[in-house]
Amino acid sequence: MREEVLPFFIKDLNASLKINVLATPLKTSFNEASLIVCSHSSVLKQNNGNFEIVTDKENQNYTPDINKLFNSFVEYSDRFELKILIMTGIGSDGIDGAMNLKLKGAKVFAQDETSSPVYGMPKAAIERGIVDQVKTLDEIKECFRNFNGFF
Repeated sequence: MREEVLPFFIKDLNASLKINVLATPLKTSFNEASLIVCSHSSVLKQNNGNFEIVTDKENQNYTPDINKLFNSFVEYSDRFELKILIMTGIGSDGIDGAMNLKLKGAKVFAQDETSSPVYGMPKAAIERGIVDQVKTLDEIKECFRNFNGFF
């Protein structure tokens, strides 16, 4: 998504969902459930007891690099109840990182083939055997809208 569109996208999500929608870079304690929108390759870091998701463009394979983001959460995974949603996208970026987080207890969800304009990333996650549940786009919207059922 183009960066100039993100503020409008996030504002719309905040207005329509019952979950806190945040954009990176950000500093947070993660005390409440949040949907985090990353506009660049980002990583999680701990700084003086707080967490930050910061832009990190070094050694990235994709833009954004989802594996890099997910793998940055592995060290801190015992502090969070992580749910990963793999949605429409090309290739398999994020699948290795999602697998590493699943091994640490994260739940992994994937968008179904019918509602995915590009089925590469969800398909790769399903084929890897890491997906706990497959959801249609309408089911995903409803879960976030009501913040139930999905989590």
